[in-house]
Amino acid sequence: MISPKVIPFLFLLGFFCTPVKSQSRALGIGDSISISIQAKQRITKAGIKVSKGETYQIYAAGKWQDAGFEPTDAEGFPPKNGAMRFARFLQPMHQENYMKLVAKVSSKHWPVGTSAHICFSKGGQLILQPNDAMFFFGNNSGTLAVTIKRVK
Repeated sequence: MISPKVIPFLFLLGFFCTPVKSQSRALGIGDSISISIQAKQRITKAGIKVSKGETYQIYAAGKWQDAGFEPTDAEGFPPKNGAMRFARFLQPMHQENYMKLVAKVSSKHWPVGTSAHICFSKGGQLILQPNDAMFFFGNNSGTLAVTIKRVK
């Protein structure tokens, strides 16, 4: 039998440990959505579930910033120093610029930048993120306005 003193603890444990279901939907051809991507967020769920073979056009406008470096658009910038070159292995896409906008579905990444036409080779929830070194998002600032349109 469970002690009455444990019941409130179990209730709270269940409340905090219950996974939050994401609100993802499929877009029809020609449909689009607009979302904001914050530089401080390691990942942003776009709210779209893509299927293998679907094609999307993604546009990003605005500026965001990594630490004290100059603000950049969604194309990002090459490493500015030795520490950044060393930390490239901590980025989602090692060969792309720092702070470049990147799309992810399942375990695969695609570079986006300010504009990209992507035919997804995997299905799943669309995630967008800055191409920054893992664990170093807290010093970022700024927001991008992103439009995602299904074209095929």
